[in-house]
Amino acid sequence: MKNFLFIALFLSLIIGGCEDKPELSTKPDGSNKAEWIKLPAKVNSTLEKVFYVEKSINGQTGGEILLDASYAGGPLGTVYVYSKIIFPPNSFNGTVNFTMTVSDDEAVLIFEPSMVFNLPAILDVRFEGLDLTGIDPAAVSFYYKNDDGSVEYVDRNTLTVDVRKGKLHLDDAIIPHFTRLGFTR
Repeated sequence: MKNFLFIALFLSLIIGGCEDKPELSTKPDGSNKAEWIKLPAKVNSTLEKVFYVEKSINGQTGGEILLDASYAGGPLGTVYVYSKIIFPPNSFNGTVNFTMTVSDDEAVLIFEPSMVFNLPAILDVRFEGLDLTGIDPAAVSFYYKNDDGSVEYVDRNTLTVDVRKGKLHLDDAIIPHFTRLGFTR
């Protein structure tokens, strides 16, 4: 009987060890090149950086960065951008001065400095007033944008696309490191 149990345990370890490993919350998508969703042009160009925020956060206590801005443009007359990232306590060491910038021409957020967190941050993002004509809502996703053009999937709770309102809405994205993040079609 002991031999039978040993053989059964041994076989289950071999079979279990050969199964596919679960996917990581952020997985490289190899050489996939993403088509980033474009932002409408501004009606009146100004030198003011409307889509930029800077904040110093202590990693032990945590904190949040909020960007809530709009500009005249797009098919609905106004483009709105809302982004909030929350750092839980002990998410990184020391105090870091972070910046969050929205790309001038794509639905992409640029976070600096690039770094890996001890505990992931949680990100909510909303763009409204975009021209989403011809975009399949089921094909829209949210990715890390690497320097070489490749992408990494971002694990999240919900992603909502409303073509009529030109709205992209992401809730509870899990962000283990900083780089560029954005919506693709």
